[in-house]
Amino acid sequence: MSSEINPTEVHPEHEDDSNPSGIISWRVTVRRPHTWRPPTDLYETEDRFIIRIEIAGMNKEEFCVSLEANTLTISGTRPDMQL
Repeated sequence: MSSEINPTEVHPEHEDDSNPSGIISWRVTVRRPHTWRPPTDLYETEDRFIIRIEIAGMNKEEFCVSLEANTLTISGTRPDMQL
């Protein structure tokens, strides 16, 4: 799994006073056509961004997070679940 969020691509319609909730719309680019994208929430506070991703069966230590050229990449491999 590999998804990218590019903070330089904020949609202009969300930058004015018509967005009282403060939620920012982000463009998400999926590199591979068969990449699974889990439910993701993104919040902005005064001094940071908080990203919450829901993935059953994985711990935060199993993800790789990198920021290069204004692109945040979160990747990891989830083993197939045995039924």
